[in-house]
Amino acid sequence: MKLFRILLRIIVTLAVVCVVVYLYFAMTFQPLQTIPYYQNQVLTQVIAHQGGLGERPANTMLAFDWAEEIGVDAFELDVHMTHDGVLVVIHDDTVNRTTDGSGPIREMNYSQIKELDAGYTFEAVSESGEVEFPYRGQGATIPTLEEVLTQHPSMRILLEIKPDDIQVAEAVCQILRTHEATERVIVSSFHGNPIRHFRTICPEVGTSATENEVMLFFLLNRLGLERLLRPAYNSFALPLDASLPLIGEFQLITDRLVRGASLLNVPVEVWTVNEDDELRYLLNLGVSGIITDYPTKLLAFRSELASRSELVSAGTE
Repeated sequence: MKLFRILLRIIVTLAVVCVVVYLYFAMTFQPLQTIPYYQNQVLTQVIAHQGGLGERPANTMLAFDWAEEIGVDAFELDVHMTHDGVLVVIHDDTVNRTTDGSGPIREMNYSQIKELDAGYTFEAVSESGEVEFPYRGQGATIPTLEEVLTQHPSMRILLEIKPDDIQVAEAVCQILRTHEATERVIVSSFHGNPIRHFRTICPEVGTSATENEVMLFFLLNRLGLERLLRPAYNSFALPLDASLPLIGEFQLITDRLVRGASLLNVPVEVWTVNEDDELRYLLNLGVSGIITDYPTKLLAFRSELASRSELVSAGTE
């Protein structure tokens, strides 16, 4: 009986402490300030995944030029570093999949990389159903990050640091400052080390949440305790669906999650979405941005939704 009373007191004390802590965080809660990257945003951003790899060779100037021409809001791109310290825009850590060459990028100098045909493996299907390679020999190369920033000086960019390497994070920070691009770029990585280091050395640039930060937000969001968070990040870059042990696969992007992120004033960008029904679902949900391989299609869907909204608004006046 005595042991029971002791346990009860401990439980009650812990409960009181938890309530006090929550009340403190709830009363001192402040949503994040909107960073320049997201200011004046009205519509869901159309973000061309690797420049729109369903329409042009991935992560090439052909893709980025095309994406800006058709009117996307932002590019998503990936960065690696060559053996001689040049930041190049490519997804994989080798050149094998997207070029006519082979080898790890970290073991190659840029002089070798720039000679490769980055349009070599891009496939298209002709009207007769035959597979074609329309961009072979058309001058598509692996660009440097500097080229993209220089040739598209007004475009917003979601930049992913691919290697788990703080040296790459330092180089990204330096080049963004050199090109005065700190307000139009959001930096992300699947690796915690480069992002944590980047936030320390380049605090003026926005960053996306790491996987651990996303997990914590998700758990607190399910409990309705988002006010306990004090985010070090400025946005979420999330898949539409996710998987957890014991739970399995489930839809991550829901109205509840978007509302929870909105409470924190953290925009939600969703990757990589190509199916018509999923694109329309996310547009109607009002996420901040959608990363897609087919930006032309998403632009058309967004325009269609905006037109319908205008008609409804006009009908109620």
